[in-house]
Amino acid sequence: MPTLPLNVGIVRKTKGIADNESFIKRMAKHLKSFAFPKHADDTCMTMEEFYAKIDCAEKRIEQGEGTSFESHEKMNTWLNSL
Repeated sequence: MPTLPLNVGIVRKTKGIADNESFIKRMAKHLKSFAFPKHADDTCMTMEEFYAKIDCAEKRIEQGEGTSFESHEKMNTWLNSL
């Protein structure tokens, strides 16, 4: 659905709820962000790419390049630092 009809539809449906025009415009902008995300999802990969990453990680671990932790608290601290 193109942006303009979506915007008009949102404004029509929310006009009875709120009489403040700037509130309605902000709400429409927020709702459009759900329907039309600004950034494409770059987390998708093929199964081949996924398994290639696993293989690469296993090779790095064999070469001693892995990271180990003494406790889960230290692991969480490291993860939060990323």
